[in-house]
Amino acid sequence: MVELVIAVSIFTGSIVVMGNILSLQLTLAIKNEDRIQAVFLAEEVFEALRFLRTEDWTNIDGLANSVSYVLNESAGSWSITTSGSGQPLPGYYRVFHLGAVNRDANDDITASGGTLDTDIRSVTATVSWYTSQGTSTYSVYGYVTNLFK
Repeated sequence: MVELVIAVSIFTGSIVVMGNILSLQLTLAIKNEDRIQAVFLAEEVFEALRFLRTEDWTNIDGLANSVSYVLNESAGSWSITTSGSGQPLPGYYRVFHLGAVNRDANDDITASGGTLDTDIRSVTATVSWYTSQGTSTYSVYGYVTNLFK
């Protein structure tokens, strides 16, 4: 009889542990899906800026530094504004900021000093979304250059 109680206890414990593992795996998969979506939405900022740059560098160069911009897509064309929802998908919010880029005497990008390079802009794209634990954020930093000068 004792052996039966021990066997049932071990079996029940194994089922509980397996259930917890599956629950954790499902939770992590959902979180990972949100993060992957945020990565794609942030990368889409760079693709849209490259598209606008190819049309005309003044689409990028004419924008102010450190301003929150949002992308709008309509009929296969991109536009940039400072207003709008910034919501490319339900539950996700996306903004980006541009910055000036300076180069030192060796023509390397420098954080301070140097000479302003008017043919390159820094870009920080940020995507936020809501989770059960609060707001999550993903940011990516890069550059857009005037290749067609």
